[in-house]
Amino acid sequence: MTAPGTAKRGGGRRSKGERTFVGTRIASDYKEDLGRLAKVHGMSVSEFIEETVYEKVNDFRITKPENFQEALPIGRIAS
Repeated sequence: MTAPGTAKRGGGRRSKGERTFVGTRIASDYKEDLGRLAKVHGMSVSEFIEETVYEKVNDFRITKPENFQEALPIGRIAS
């Protein structure tokens, strides 16, 4: 017999690794369409939003944040 809370869990989905909760609100008139769009892609709404966020963040990572910074006026200072 095992201690409460230490028994092996059976079945269920495989872990997706360490995760954190990020919540948001959207306009009410988007909810129904968001659900339909997720269903068309064979996903839950949460999975669809997760995939969309990953795409945007990965695009940002590819372009590198340095591309969004202004060049420092070193030439004028060094003269």
